[in-house]
Amino acid sequence: MLITILGIIFLLVILYFRSKTKELIKHFEKSSVLVFGKKGKGKDIVFQHVIKNRKQSYYSNIPYGYQYNHLEIRDISLEPNTYEDFIQGSIKKVDNTLKEKYDFYISDAGVYLPSQYHGLLDKQYKSFPIFFALSRHLNLMNIHANTQALNRVWDKLREQFDYYIRVKRTIRIFNLFFTTMFIYDRYQSAKMELEPMKKKFGNEFNNAMQRQYESMNGEIKKLTIITRKKVIKYDTRYFKSIVYK
Repeated sequence: MLITILGIIFLLVILYFRSKTKELIKHFEKSSVLVFGKKGKGKDIVFQHVIKNRKQSYYSNIPYGYQYNHLEIRDISLEPNTYEDFIQGSIKKVDNTLKEKYDFYISDAGVYLPSQYHGLLDKQYKSFPIFFALSRHLNLMNIHANTQALNRVWDKLREQFDYYIRVKRTIRIFNLFFTTMFIYDRYQSAKMELEPMKKKFGNEFNNAMQRQYESMNGEIKKLTIITRKKVIKYDTRYFKSIVYK
């Protein structure tokens, strides 16, 4: 009897975390997502978890294994087109070098596209924000990025993301990683690192306050996923291999 009860509990736990994985993947499938959080909190684990469970070919600037295809940010360009060409109707056709339905995952976007150099990025990579805005139209793709601080990413891209995920913590228990995060659909709420207001069953006043909180701050959800160690294919010291001799 005890074994049966434990088996049922185990099955319910598995189904619960599978539902959370599906909920997380849904955001990456339909939108561009910016994942942020302090060092070592699990930003790349979130990417790895999504990539492994989506089971689709993808582009990235670092290898996450599975159906990985390397892509440098410089390879995404609509040059010489700028916003002026779209306004004036003088768009120049360019070669399409990217495959369709391959999402692009950018690790450490705060290093590659730093907000403190937005002036230089605006001048040297004028077409990248345009491609970002049109990525679904052009190649049926989304662009996802992660960074330590939300405001560290180039402002021309930062506010184009549809969803923002703040990774709060990752706890390792044996060979399992439990990653807790908050999902936002508004940049300002993510920037303020707000947390969802809890509903109280039967408390209409509290529930009314909760609805008002959501109307003011948008959708905020708390979510936890489990990632097994054996599915992690990326190198946590990857940048050491490309920087040092």
